[in-house]
Amino acid sequence: MSLGQVLHLLLAAVLLLQRVQSANFDIILDERGLLSDCSPEDDAGNLRMHEFLDISRLSTEFDEDLETMYFNGDVIVRRDLAALQEPVKLQLAVYRRQRSAWQPTLVSIKRDDFCKSMHNPFEFWYIYIATRLTAAERECPPKLGHVYQLRNISNRMYIGNIPDFDIDGDLKCVVHFTQGPYKTCMSIYLTVYKH
Repeated sequence: MSLGQVLHLLLAAVLLLQRVQSANFDIILDERGLLSDCSPEDDAGNLRMHEFLDISRLSTEFDEDLETMYFNGDVIVRRDLAALQEPVKLQLAVYRRQRSAWQPTLVSIKRDDFCKSMHNPFEFWYIYIATRLTAAERECPPKLGHVYQLRNISNRMYIGNIPDFDIDGDLKCVVHFTQGPYKTCMSIYLTVYKH
């Protein structure tokens, strides 16, 4: 056995013996809202989010604490994505605000079939989709005129007992959805508190 192989085995043993710490996170969606178009420097799409989704019937109400928001109303699909008969692809990159600039983090997600991953209980968004969307609303890819009914959807989420990693602070998620000739981009701004 070579010295390199011995070092690799030792490193693997140390990593296996390392204690995995877990943490709880509070996630608060920023008041910039839901389904925001990307800034020009982030946008690699050819279709703006508002050309794909009609959010004109969506309203935002603030709770008494002036931090909690509730989204109510209908979001209507403006394109017939089901007719394309191609998978919806997802690319997500997370940036952290540091020293007045958005810096990339190590967190990025890519799914070649987002519709399939929506129904995977091991995906982090599964519990949100399963509890917030009806079976009819989970149709993916959606058809023209498909309606997502948002009722008292809060901007706050609690995720508990997940592996601890350095992700707290002000974050921006840049999400690109691609299907056939269409590529759209949306930005989600949020603050994450670890405790």
